[in-house]
This record gives sequence, C-alpha cells and structure tokens, in this order.
Amino acid sequence: MSPNERAAELSPRLRETLDCLLDGASEKQIAKRLELSPHTVHGYVKLIYRHFKVKSRAQLLSRWVRAANIVAVAAYALTA
Repeated sequence: MSPNERAAELSPRLRETLDCLLDGASEKQIAKRLELSPHTVHGYVKLIYRHFKVKSRAQLLSRWVRAANIVAVAAYALTA
C-alpha cells in the first residue's frame, strides 16, 4: 500500500498534521498553524509514526520520497 493510500486512512486532523510534517514544519509550528497545543501535536505525530510503522521523521520522509520516485520511474517507463 502506498503512503498516500495509508494517509487516506487517517482522520482529517491527523492528515493535516501529516501534511505539515511533510512540509517540514516543526511540532511548534504545526501547533501554531493548526491552533492546537504542542502536547496534542506531539501525540498526533506519535500516532502518525505508529500508523506508518516508522520511528522518526526521517524514516517517514524517506518512505514518501521512495514512493514518489517509484511513481515517477513507472510514469517515465510508460512514456518511453
């Protein structure tokens, strides 16, 4: 299952948090942007990590980048 398909399983608030993480925002920045407490955002981040079976932001981003590269390579192969 692709990261996008896995993300679709998240609640809207968790998806917003994920989008902020993927944009490179810190937990404090996410809290301010989404008008949540930093404690709540930290809890959401932990839930997102658990959902994607990762232990860090780096692992999460790595999965997204790999998935994007696979899609790009497949699209290129179809047009070549």
